[in-house]
Amino acid sequence: MHMSSCRYIWRPQKICSGFPFRMRISCPSLTSGERMVLSYQFSPCGSERGEGKSIVSFCLLRDSVCIYSTALRSINSVFLQLSRAAILLLLAASRLVSTTFKMFYSAFLLFYFFNNILALKICSFNVRSFGEAKIAKPEVLDVIVKVISRCDVMLIMEIKDIDNKVLPFLMERLNSQPEKRGEKNMYQYVISQRLGRKTYKEQYAFIYKCQMVTVKAVYQYPDDKIDDVDAFSREPFVVWFEAPNTDAKEFVIIPQHTTPEAAVREIDELYDVYMDVKQNWTSPNFIFMGDFNAGCEYVRRKHWKYIRLRENPEFVWLIGDKNDTTVKDSTNCAYDRIVIHGESLLSAIVPNSAAVFNFREAFGLSEEQALAVSDHFSVEMELKANTSILDGIKTQAPKKNKKSKKRRTAS
Repeated sequence: MHMSSCRYIWRPQKICSGFPFRMRISCPSLTSGERMVLSYQFSPCGSERGEGKSIVSFCLLRDSVCIYSTALRSINSVFLQLSRAAILLLLAASRLVSTTFKMFYSAFLLFYFFNNILALKICSFNVRSFGEAKIAKPEVLDVIVKVISRCDVMLIMEIKDIDNKVLPFLMERLNSQPEKRGEKNMYQYVISQRLGRKTYKEQYAFIYKCQMVTVKAVYQYPDDKIDDVDAFSREPFVVWFEAPNTDAKEFVIIPQHTTPEAAVREIDELYDVYMDVKQNWTSPNFIFMGDFNAGCEYVRRKHWKYIRLRENPEFVWLIGDKNDTTVKDSTNCAYDRIVIHGESLLSAIVPNSAAVFNFREAFGLSEEQALAVSDHFSVEMELKANTSILDGIKTQAPKKNKKSKKRRTAS
């Protein structure tokens, strides 16, 4: 590929008008007649904490027709976004530099983008009493949509919806966002049955970006173990995801929203769920996540020795005991957790990506406004993008027919 044949377009626009910074690079592919187009757009708008949105899109053109494309979005700090923009500007200015340097910079650029933006973000959010009353408040729903949009896989808990209206309405909002235009049904979901004892019922739901993961299987844990029937108030709704563009390739998520007073027992019982799922599925990668109520008065230091997921070193707790996952200023409790099991999964985690997302600070909300959304912050982790993902560009593009050469034989 001769970088001197590349075309660069830099379009600064009015600040906070859509995406004010646009960069487009178009280069010849290694295959004759094809061009690779990498576009980058960044907007610092709509944030009081120095966060911005970015879109990176890739297209492989043949005869002016896009035969392979992908679009990636992220929300990161302005510093990180501007550093990416600087890389693009340097690349654009590199016409005066040697071809070898430009090819090296191009490779670095692609590696940088795809390993930072294609990382798979997996999240968990207890949206307190998530029902029709909550979705009827536009300012509340707007925050929920923003929190979910940051993630590629999102576990939603405490859904209270007798008429099955909440999730369809939420999905319509997610898929109709202005930046999602042209990407029909980008988000999909799977949801459990209504779970709970007596009349109080809740549901688990997983919302996911279908171009990032697919659902391989679902399993409603029966909670009928002999001598231990009905151990859970809301038994786990287990989902097996395939994520071919990550180092992990696939993983199982076991969600749990415990009853506070029974938190110690229910967290311990998750080990039995793990053993049960292992007998049915072959995945070595397990993620336990949700509102465990695993802190403060519900799970004290003296209780951890009774919890197998904590005593067994093969289970790694990514959200620690000192993390505050609560919205109120008056509380400081690590209720929401992420626990993982599996060596390949552990090695696939982006270092330092496990975190609590404080949407109150991120979106500049008062405590009262934030509590109208939930009394919990979401928690999250990221899986590394597979470094061989760019090979998919070559394998998914249609192959040209090559005429076979006949060997001339001596007469």
